[in-house]
Amino acid sequence: EYQIDIFFAQTWTDSRLRFNSTMKILTLNSNMVGLIWIPDTIFRNSKTAEAHWITTPNQLLRIWNDGKILYTLRLTINAECQLQLHNFPMDEHSCPLVFSS
Repeated sequence: EYQIDIFFAQTWTDSRLRFNSTMKILTLNSNMVGLIWIPDTIFRNSKTAEAHWITTPNQLLRIWNDGKILYTLRLTINAECQLQLHNFPMDEHSCPLVFSS
């Protein structure tokens, strides 16, 4: 098992959110994030995952005028790692974080 602290970022395009403006990017605060559809992301080998909300929500949502969306969220994840000990004590470990949406 291992623990990792990450800023997870996702991008996608939602044509319904296109807008005409002199602004190219609209940044939304955390109160607005719940109003936008966000893909369900699953960390397949996680045991636990926690978002950081102290002192403020550690998330950001940006919308480009063409409908492109960037969503970032700070997470701490505890995940499983299969250890291969057959070369002990010279073993090397690779512990991937597996996710899907």
